[in-house]
Amino acid sequence: MIWFDLKLENFVTYSGPTTKAPPALDDEILPWVEPGVDGANLAFENFMTFRMMRLAIGMQRIITRPYLMEFDISLPEWRLLTMLSRQSSIPFSALSSRSRMDKAQVSRALRSLVSSGLAESRTDPENKRRIIVSITDAGHAMFQKILPTAKRNQMRLLDVLTVDERIALFRILDKLAEEVGVTLDPRKNPDSEAIL
Repeated sequence: MIWFDLKLENFVTYSGPTTKAPPALDDEILPWVEPGVDGANLAFENFMTFRMMRLAIGMQRIITRPYLMEFDISLPEWRLLTMLSRQSSIPFSALSSRSRMDKAQVSRALRSLVSSGLAESRTDPENKRRIIVSITDAGHAMFQKILPTAKRNQMRLLDVLTVDERIALFRILDKLAEEVGVTLDPRKNPDSEAIL
């Protein structure tokens, strides 16, 4: 059994009975070990959703935002550029739904990419109501320019974890994703893009 505090500071592996708390746990983890019936012992700041959202916001601010600022590209633009780099072309409706962003936000980000010459959009000759979006050579070049910095910044997070912690966290995230009906691996469900 593995207990994991999402602050990435407290990680405890315990192989004893799962009905009892493992020895020497910090008080901060105890609400998750003994949450009480229907979560009665959980304070709001111990809600998993609260802690994961705070972590995601912090990671975006410290890990993602610096390289986006360096390359003068917004987060929505980077998400779209990442998606477009994987496909030769995609209908706007699919791009919008897979991005998990608001349609207006996708439209604004796409307009910016098009005006910067990083993407192009055109009317589908077979269906005049459908817009097809694709990445340009300049868009591919920009993506390839940003990607090494993005990977290096992601390693900053992985470097604070041991290999066993990385494996445990990867599995925990997949398990939680399955519980809420989300696929984190876009190879398993192309309609679910996991980007950044």
